[in-house]
Amino acid sequence: MSDSRFPVTAVATGVGSLPGVDSKEAAAVIAGELPEFAHLAELPARGPWADITGRACSLLVELPVQLSVNRWQLTGGPGRDLVRARSLLGQDLDTHEEALQDFAGVFKVQVCGPLTLAATVETRNGERVLADPGALRDVTASLAEGIATHLGEVRARIPHASAVVVQIDEPAAAAVIAGSVPTASGYRTIPAMSTVQANDLVGLVTRSVQSAAGVPAIHLCCDVDVLAGLVDLDGNSVGVSCPVEQVAERPLLVDAFGGFFDAGGVWLAGLDMSDPAGSLASMLTFMHSCGVDAQRAAAHTVLTPDCGLASVTVPEAVKTYTALRGLARDLGHDDLRELPRDRELT
Repeated sequence: MSDSRFPVTAVATGVGSLPGVDSKEAAAVIAGELPEFAHLAELPARGPWADITGRACSLLVELPVQLSVNRWQLTGGPGRDLVRARSLLGQDLDTHEEALQDFAGVFKVQVCGPLTLAATVETRNGERVLADPGALRDVTASLAEGIATHLGEVRARIPHASAVVVQIDEPAAAAVIAGSVPTASGYRTIPAMSTVQANDLVGLVTRSVQSAAGVPAIHLCCDVDVLAGLVDLDGNSVGVSCPVEQVAERPLLVDAFGGFFDAGGVWLAGLDMSDPAGSLASMLTFMHSCGVDAQRAAAHTVLTPDCGLASVTVPEAVKTYTALRGLARDLGHDDLRELPRDRELT
């Protein structure tokens, strides 16, 4: 079996989002196409109540929110928007529980991380949470508690899963650290957050989830430099998710990822689906430079698309998952164990 921190061997999964508004259809696609490593579908086409921010807002504990001009805002008490967001999440749990009654693989849940949530939710006075240290602290603590509770429910709904993992998504992390998140008015930007503070906030959520729910965490960020700073790729992170093309031509990342793999870390490697075979070859070349041969790579990687699938059609999503599973099965085969030496990173 794998020497990783949760059981993976030549499998594929999704980033999270899928097309359409039919939760039952999405659950059926996942059950049929991802039997080894399923995930909770996200259907942002249903509106702000079901996008990455809306779903996270539905998890907050004792911090009610409402929609104000299509932005989520802290408020004095729960309203119909929060009720709707929670209802859609409950619907998703119902459909996945039904579709995955006998599922025995790894099940992944995606949640918005504290940096991205703080950059997209406003305080009651109309400014972003990111600009208010007190609100930032409260929202982060509330999110951590809410995620832990959510994962407990997921465990109860998918009782036969060999493992449940949580993917903490931080698409806005680079903007937060760069100081490029605009204020609510748009006339200026919120000062940059230090990498140390960002690391502390993400770490607080990660430690809380692992302690309260006993669930391993995967961290997703498409900017690999920011990702490396957030989660310390020296063995402290169980898993990371980022596109192969962000990593493949970066020799300076070899030492960091090499230590990450040596410590049992798992890379959810996002393949460019316009050339998945070529993207897979780039991934294997980079891992070879990290001291991980193609056979061992199967124990340290899960193949995913390089981004969510909300913008494609349902048949295209099915085709993508089918292709990824086929590529995953090829990992470790004899014809992939040796990489051309002239493709090594220098």
